[in-house]
Amino acid sequence: MRTATSYICVHCSASPAKMDIGIKEITEWHRERGFFTIGYHYVIRRDGTRERGRPLNEIGAHVVGHNHHSVGVCLVGGVSGDGTLTPEDNFTSEQWTTLYLTLKELHEAYPKAVIVGHRDLDAGKACPSFDVSPIRCAEQQDYALASKWRSGRSALMRRERRRSSRLNTRRSDHGSTIPTSNCPTESSSSARAGSGQPIGRSICVSSFNDQS
Repeated sequence: MRTATSYICVHCSASPAKMDIGIKEITEWHRERGFFTIGYHYVIRRDGTRERGRPLNEIGAHVVGHNHHSVGVCLVGGVSGDGTLTPEDNFTSEQWTTLYLTLKELHEAYPKAVIVGHRDLDAGKACPSFDVSPIRCAEQQDYALASKWRSGRSALMRRERRRSSRLNTRRSDHGSTIPTSNCPTESSSSARAGSGQPIGRSICVSSFNDQS
């Protein structure tokens, strides 16, 4: 049983937009890796349906070194469908709505928890294929900002790509900068670069090794 919750971690399933999967398929993937069940606590399907994974009070298996004090929420999607499996922000409006409702619910249950993306806790990951920091700031100020944030996502993502391009040229082996509050500085919200790997094992694959 998990005794502390410091992070609410957003993931992606590292699957193309056209792949309509959920708890059943992801559980199979994780069992193939030796897990007794799915590593996430929630999965949000392409149509916005939220499915329950591990019981919320149990330790998950979704981010190395932080499973014992985090909740994992997975959005289905996150890589391109052109065969390169490049990290891609391809989530649906229904998924964004459910994600906000889920994060709101979780943050009310765990008010001291910081909302992060997988890549915020592991610099070697691109998951969940978008910058979570605007969600952290919207959460801290007012969840009514969610619709405004969604409507302005194109501009935010353009800014994110430009900033990522600048910062990635300066990144070396310094590791990840873990956010400590729900409204981070630029350095803690910058994008991490990633590479495509096999569907369902790609962006998040090594995180499942830590099941403690």
